[in-house]
Amino acid sequence: MADNVKEVVTEETELQKKEKKRKELIRVLKFALFSASAGIIEFVSIAILDAVTPWRHFYCYLIGLVLSVLWNFTLNRKFTFKSANNVPIAMLKVAAFYAVFTPFSTWLDKVITEDSGWAGTSWVGYVSTIIIMLMNLTTEFLYDRFFVFRNSIDTNDVAEKDEEKAAAKMAAEAVGLSTDNGTAAAAEEVKETLTESAMAEGVEDAKEAAAEAVAAVSDEDFASLLSGQQDLSQTVKTMISAGLDKGQIKDMLSTQKDTLAANLSMPGLSDEQKSKLQELVDENASLLEQYKD
Repeated sequence: MADNVKEVVTEETELQKKEKKRKELIRVLKFALFSASAGIIEFVSIAILDAVTPWRHFYCYLIGLVLSVLWNFTLNRKFTFKSANNVPIAMLKVAAFYAVFTPFSTWLDKVITEDSGWAGTSWVGYVSTIIIMLMNLTTEFLYDRFFVFRNSIDTNDVAEKDEEKAAAKMAAEAVGLSTDNGTAAAAEEVKETLTESAMAEGVEDAKEAAAEAVAAVSDEDFASLLSGQQDLSQTVKTMISAGLDKGQIKDMLSTQKDTLAANLSMPGLSDEQKSKLQELVDENASLLEQYKD
């Protein structure tokens, strides 16, 4: 049973794999940009404090670090990881990271600025700051991605809006269910209509235009689609019962959530068909709720 479950888990479409890679790449780029802005805040803060106070450099470094961490956490939580998890808990996890990183980086800063051969030079403080910032960027991304926000990625209001926009685009792919009733022949027309309309008038107008271009989804096509989603739901339940990895289960549920959103956006669905899909959407949402931080 466990082997069968694992086989189903690995069966992702090429489209899903590409979308997953694209989202992760964007996540890395956002993290890097926000971290760069936090780095600027840290760098400028340290430079100002070094220039206007008589404090030792590593005291200035500590203050700059705290300011940059608060800035970085706020922006990355909302826009990079799009997390709706408990803020105090997430902050405690980040604080745990810095409880280790700060003493280490403070020690490293002291070694570079006071104990190395560069000590006493006018630029040593800047060199030390840049080295530590690069270390911070790499280690904190991995820590946030796979620990702090692992089970709450893409759960806030920003993520929901992005999913609504993505669902409209995915609808163009989803309508090509079969050539039996001519829907495949209309798919290209729908894609063009969706793209042009979305650019000119927005997502809602694009959905309406697609609905006019394609005939109703046949019962046979819908039964095949519904069966696939029901099988996926049963697979997830089996995984839960077997006590498999929670992160893997959440990824499966998130993938199903995106797919169901696209299915519901398909033009040509009857009210009865939408109702059956909505039951799966509600079930998916209920299971996802169990895997929030």
